[in-house]
Order: sequence, then structure tokens, then C-alpha cells
Amino acid sequence: AGIDTADVAALALTATAVDAAAPGFLRVVACDAESTTSNVNYTTSNPVPNLVVAAPGDDGRVCVYSHADTDVVVDAFGVFTADAGLVDVSERRFDSRAAGAPVRAGSVTVIDVSDLTGDDDTPVNGVVLNLTSVQAQGPGFFTAYPCAAGQPATSNLNYADSRPVSNATIVAPDADGTICVYSYATTELIVDAQATIGAAFEGRTPVRLLDTRTG
Repeated sequence: AGIDTADVAALALTATAVDAAAPGFLRVVACDAESTTSNVNYTTSNPVPNLVVAAPGDDGRVCVYSHADTDVVVDAFGVFTADAGLVDVSERRFDSRAAGAPVRAGSVTVIDVSDLTGDDDTPVNGVVLNLTSVQAQGPGFFTAYPCAAGQPATSNLNYADSRPVSNATIVAPDADGTICVYSYATTELIVDAQATIGAAFEGRTPVRLLDTRTG
């Protein structure tokens, strides 16, 4: 695509699964990377896209792993240059299935990313997360936010039923390196970290700018 990956910390991509033969997920990472994360969770119904931040490998490539047979579409729409302070992470930070119980309706889960937040010389202003809902017991949503700011009236992922659904977001961690995720309904919650961003990103407490339902 004419991208010189020598000066690229990561690619900004949209990955889409289309006409999947069975439910599954896509993982988009550098080809020489090991990861247990997911970026797109799909079923056999409609096409499912998601934002992906992925660092190319030393060979300038990213690889797409698919759990099931499906058509895959990958669009590149931007790059993070080497001076943007972005560091690829690509690791699972929380999985309620491993904890043995879903997150309950109305609960807040604290995600510790303190080991990703660097030091005074290399501050981390934002963490790129992929949120996934699995086996939700009813319609609802996740809200990810800096814990100290208090829960805002915003959402990052909307789920309707037990089918897996995922969405990427960028959250500014608290000074102690924590991020909070509120869940409206009872569901399994998976949180994967894709990358951290330094001075190129200035985090804000989330705020809703438009909601046509309110007038």
C-alpha cells in the first residue's frame, strides 16, 4: 500500500469478517508475534468490522488468524509514526471466563494496566483496548473510563444477546494505572490491550456529544 514500515510504530486498520461459516474470531498481529488476543468476533450472520491497531513485524507484515472459515477484508487508513509514542502490546488483560464467573449487571470491573504505563520520561496517555462481550444474559453495554473520573454517561460497546461482539476504544488510565469497565447487564467480559500511546494522545474524561433520542 506504499507504506514504508521502517518508520511506522503501528498501522490503523479496519478488519472485517464476511459470510463466516461458523462463529469465531480474527486476530491481527505482527506475523512474528505470539498472542492470545482477539480483534473481531463474528457469527454467521452480518458482516462484522472492528478497528485494529497492529504493529508490523520486522518483515513489514501483519498476519490475520481466523478461528473459522470466513472471508476477510482488511482496510488500512492510517499509520502511527515512530515518534508518536505508540508501543505495541497485544496481550489479554482480563477474561471473566478464566475467573469463573461473568461480570454482574451494574458492576464495575477494575483493569490494572500499571505495568504498561511507563515512567515519567515515557508517559502513557492512552491505552488501546479491545472490549468483548460473550454470552450476555440480556441487552446492555460497556463503558470504559478512567476510574477516578467517575462513570460517565457514555458507552463503548453495545451487546444484545449471547452472541460475541467486540469493539476497540482508547482509554486514558488513572495515575495509578487503572481503568474501569461498567457493564449494564450480566455478561462475560474480555479485555485485550492492543497498544499504549504517549504524548501523541491527550486523554479526556468521556462525554456524550450527541444523542438524537434526547430530543
